[in-house]
Amino acid sequence: MTESLYPIHSASIDAKAVRALRDAGCESVVIGIPWDMIFPHGEQARANHGQGLIRLMQRGGIDANEAVNILTGQGNRNRLSPAEANRKLAGMISLWRARQSERLDGMRHAEAIEAALREGTPA
Repeated sequence: MTESLYPIHSASIDAKAVRALRDAGCESVVIGIPWDMIFPHGEQARANHGQGLIRLMQRGGIDANEAVNILTGQGNRNRLSPAEANRKLAGMISLWRARQSERLDGMRHAEAIEAALREGTPA
């Protein structure tokens, strides 16, 4: 199943912008974040932009700096360089995915224990 991603844009993802990110040490460019990651922060998006996540998405999404500010509960005053924002957002996504995986593994483990208890066999 394909994960639904919320769009992350750059004002100019052209060769020059990609080269600048690469020169700043970025190995990848974030073009989307999991909806499940940003959805709980909808009120912060509204506070920062006066629009909800859906409307912002309809208008093309948000940039990496805006995403970092929304996810960390900060207003729009915190401005990072494009490279720093991209790097920070990529790290936040990796951490979120790791935590989701740990939760899933924990749920699988708990389900295995429950199944073993139902069957009367050791887990």
